[in-house]
Amino acid sequence: MLDPELSLHEAAALLNVSKATVRRYTDQGKLSCFRTTGGQRRFKLSDVLTLLEGALRREGGR
Repeated sequence: MLDPELSLHEAAALLNVSKATVRRYTDQGKLSCFRTTGGQRRFKLSDVLTLLEGALRREGGR
């Protein structure tokens, strides 16, 4: 897999935020996700890394 799927828990751990924050990011359109047949959110690793990279750039630009 070149772009693996991440669970909510895994995405939150990579971003170093709570699962509630990741849910908020998806609700606000900051992070895309797709739903499993059971309704759980799944994330592409590349999307999570893009969000993380943008956050690091903004932090470094201060």
